[in-house]
Amino acid sequence: MKNIIRKAFIGVLAILVVGAGVVGYIAHSKGVFARDAIFNTEAGAIGGYDVVAYFTEDAATLGSTEHVAEYAGQDWAFSSEENKTLFLENPERYLPQYGGYCAYARSIGFTAFADPTAWNIVDGKLYLNLSHDVKAVWEADAAAKISAADAYWQKYQSN
Repeated sequence: MKNIIRKAFIGVLAILVVGAGVVGYIAHSKGVFARDAIFNTEAGAIGGYDVVAYFTEDAATLGSTEHVAEYAGQDWAFSSEENKTLFLENPERYLPQYGGYCAYARSIGFTAFADPTAWNIVDGKLYLNLSHDVKAVWEADAAAKISAADAYWQKYQSN
């Protein structure tokens, strides 16, 4: 029974991810969801959240318009000048995996926006997910999902 529920949930999730992609395609011209290399909104990369704070404060923290740095063609907001400096010294250390798109969606071959509050760090790398519910599914077997997502992301990046 548990396996049937899991499969049904994954099916519904896949429909939601595809739906999010359709909405993203439609919203692309408004900048709400762009299929750029990095997930961004009008607030900046990953919705204006401070990528350094995930590591230093163990929290999803909104950045400020007072502390913004440009990197990889995107504006990255930080909650402090110190976090901005840490990022600029070593951006690769803090960048979210898969461009900040949903890690679970990447693991099943889709690209979907992410909720920057649905996050975790695995082996020193930042992963974001579509929602807290999706994050829970992703965490159930994160190692396998990371492996699958890495393969899909590499293919996506080469297109």
